[in-house]
Amino acid sequence: MPRHTTDKAVPAQRRSFTKAELQRLFDHIDDLIDREYAAGTKRWLPLFRDSVAFKVGYA
Repeated sequence: MPRHTTDKAVPAQRRSFTKAELQRLFDHIDDLIDREYAAGTKRWLPLFRDSVAFKVGYA
């Protein structure tokens, strides 16, 4: 297998999320779900589904 000779194989704009960034993203999505559920709207269910998909995708 060929190996990358530098750490700059991927541009900085396309770097992966750090653990802290992922945690903030997941917390924000969970807060959105809680607000919509508390407001009594039906928008919480698609948000919950998407939240689960994001978390499984990054697991």
